[in-house]
Amino acid sequence: MPELRTLDNNMSNSSIDDTILAVAESDWLKVALVIVDAARAGGSGLLDNDQGYQAIGKRIEVLVREGRLIAQGNLKKPRYSEVRLPGPLLTKPASGCARQLRMLSGIKCIWAREHNKGANDVPTWTDLRPYLGRKPRCPQGGTYTLGRVEDPPKCSHGG
Repeated sequence: MPELRTLDNNMSNSSIDDTILAVAESDWLKVALVIVDAARAGGSGLLDNDQGYQAIGKRIEVLVREGRLIAQGNLKKPRYSEVRLPGPLLTKPASGCARQLRMLSGIKCIWAREHNKGANDVPTWTDLRPYLGRKPRCPQGGTYTLGRVEDPPKCSHGG
């Protein structure tokens, strides 16, 4: 597989793989969220556009084939598939809320990119419905607040 083209052409596939593995967790995460988090964690070296996101998605597929990540769902559809690190599943009750908040953060970024929105724009639940299917619920009974694109979503429970 060819090397991923980066802004500075210095990041190798193994560096990108390391970045992906650093943002992955032992609990299931949406592939779209892992892609966005890896692009952010990769800093200015990674292309921050559809080409860069698609290339990170392809590296995730390679990591799954190599057994360095475990997947469920169709990896070609990052919004509807999930990955996690190999090993025991370590889901904790409190992590469900945190995982939902991380997912919402990633979906807000995807929405903003696809609709040419800025960091100060505030999506509505209706705006995000195509990405979510239905509004997520906090496992501890809290209420989610989306906020601006650049701000992380919040939960009244404190997740």
